[in-house]
Amino acid sequence: MSLEITHQTFADRPDAAEIDLTGTMEIADVEFFQSQIMDFINDGHVHLIFDCAALESMDSMGLGSMAYIRKTLDVKGGDMKFQNLSDSIKNMFINLGFGDFLDESAFPMAVVCLQCGRKLKCPGHGRFRCPECKNILVI
Repeated sequence: MSLEITHQTFADRPDAAEIDLTGTMEIADVEFFQSQIMDFINDGHVHLIFDCAALESMDSMGLGSMAYIRKTLDVKGGDMKFQNLSDSIKNMFINLGFGDFLDESAFPMAVVCLQCGRKLKCPGHGRFRCPECKNILVI
């Protein structure tokens, strides 16, 4: 496996955990990732902070797994936040329509249009049209 997961809990916040992701999250890692995170959730940790400083890349299956985790947390009254996401992973979230996973404090956000490569500045969530190629980005 190319993904390593470490975590820490907080004595003053037993329902929260910080989860550090290291390596790459690809199709081969999704089952391991979901199993580990579901164990945290089932142990009562429903407020999760994912530190992605050492996460090199994530494919669409990894993003789908994050969507599954988020839905599970929503049902349990929890939430998840991301910190230290690389620009390429942020752009993937945005370009695949998962920009709402990102914290509002991340705005204004610089993104790259996947179609033409132009750098764009997005002030918040919504739909934006690239002025260069007219591609629509959903944030």
